[in-house]
Amino acid sequence: MVCVLAVVCFGLSRGCTGNSPHVTTVPLVNSASTESNEQKCTDFIQSVFDIFRLDRLGISSNPSDGVGLLNQWQRDCGAQIVIDFPTLDESATRLLTPAQLDQLKADRYSTQDGERLRDCVLFHKVSEYAVGSADNDLGRVLNVFDHVVRNIDLVPQHYENLPLTPYESYTFGSGTAEDRAWIFIGILRQLKIDAVIVSPRRADGAEVASASESSGSPFLVGVLLNDEVYLFEPRFGLPMRPASEDAVAVATLAQVLAAPDLLKQFDLDADHPSPHLATGLRESHLEIVGDPSLFSARMRMLQSQFSGTQSTVLSDPLQDVDGNPGLLARVAKAGIKLGPPDSLRLWSYAGSQLTAYAALNEDQQGKLSGLKSVWNAPRVVENPEAGVPVRRRKLIHARTAHVGGDYDDAIVAYGLVRLIGPTRPGSIDQFVNNQAADHAFFWKGICQYEKGDFRGAVDTFEKYLKQSSPGSWQAAGRYQLARSQAASGNLAAAIKTLEATPETDHRRAGHLLLAREWKLKQTE
Repeated sequence: MVCVLAVVCFGLSRGCTGNSPHVTTVPLVNSASTESNEQKCTDFIQSVFDIFRLDRLGISSNPSDGVGLLNQWQRDCGAQIVIDFPTLDESATRLLTPAQLDQLKADRYSTQDGERLRDCVLFHKVSEYAVGSADNDLGRVLNVFDHVVRNIDLVPQHYENLPLTPYESYTFGSGTAEDRAWIFIGILRQLKIDAVIVSPRRADGAEVASASESSGSPFLVGVLLNDEVYLFEPRFGLPMRPASEDAVAVATLAQVLAAPDLLKQFDLDADHPSPHLATGLRESHLEIVGDPSLFSARMRMLQSQFSGTQSTVLSDPLQDVDGNPGLLARVAKAGIKLGPPDSLRLWSYAGSQLTAYAALNEDQQGKLSGLKSVWNAPRVVENPEAGVPVRRRKLIHARTAHVGGDYDDAIVAYGLVRLIGPTRPGSIDQFVNNQAADHAFFWKGICQYEKGDFRGAVDTFEKYLKQSSPGSWQAAGRYQLARSQAASGNLAAAIKTLEATPETDHRRAGHLLLAREWKLKQTE
């Protein structure tokens, strides 16, 4: 890696006056500019990359290790690198609070930057396999959305209302509709595809609460592609569908504005309309997804170092840089005209979650550690007389292989996790081991589906649902069984499985809507 750093001016917080959107790169030059110094800087970045490898995170490294190293790299390798970064104009600054502007302008890497880097590494890896075999961008977007819905079980809120990053929601395998949207848009950003949040007005005409301000508020994800805005509903886990005579698989915002009745596809029946979309989208709010870290100069600097096979999108400036349109310009080019100019907002969910996560109090940290304790299971009582330590694959190893797309290795590792050794009855070890085995059972079926072994997945989920002691993924298992049945060609069984969703299940509406869609396929 050549140590000529394409970096943004940290003078943002030092009074930079240049307004030019053009970036001028200055090579790293100082009195000690030697090959050894260049190698040192290269080694710094390689070490950072190694720390944030998915197969190490949570096992032998954590983001805080990388943040310290990044600041050391900045100090030793970035001090004399000068490069202009345009001053934010009113269209950008009005989106951010004073505190967010301070975060954006900070010249040192923070804990939140470490969390963002970890999330981006995850998004990039998932983007490599979640696109499937589609041969066009819309097909890839559909595959990514479907992947996110399959892999993030819908929950009304986080456990104990803990703030979580996308990395944790994805590895835990559950999240809110907002988490699904956040992860979906994050993966698309790695594919250089933009998306926004579309928040409709309330039925009573009152000011709608942003999806980020009120969990459970209605919203859609609008994907900007082919000069259109394609709509997806993350809570129900379905794309918006166009009129039946339209050959396109996903409805566009223009189509819905022209034919608002398309929104009725989310009504279960006449007695159960979808209230959150009843008023149409014409006066919706648009929300761009990001946080001060994503928009910052320091992350742009770091992104310039992650090249080749390590290339990862870490930065997405709000305004034009180096002749490339910024996020605001790209959204404006889409020509989305719904409400007044101030209807464009920053989706606060992402930033608020990351900020709250970085400020977890002692009680919250304890609860989060409790959730993560299962990763180091199974815990095995070793036989001291044997003198040989028991070596087992932990759940974290299996899950890391799974998240990395190595499904064969993950299936083997999940099998080993379920082979729990002896523990003291009624002990915490026994509880944690049983919990790990339950996760491994369920996630094995997910892996089988992802690798195309749909009949194997059907068998796994049927056994999971029939086990004598109901597991924690019981409701999610029903959905996964139906998806596997449909993928294996048994739509009738899949529909029956979904229609058996209890009325008390918060997933029921999405399940019934999907079953209805499958019924239409049966008649084609």
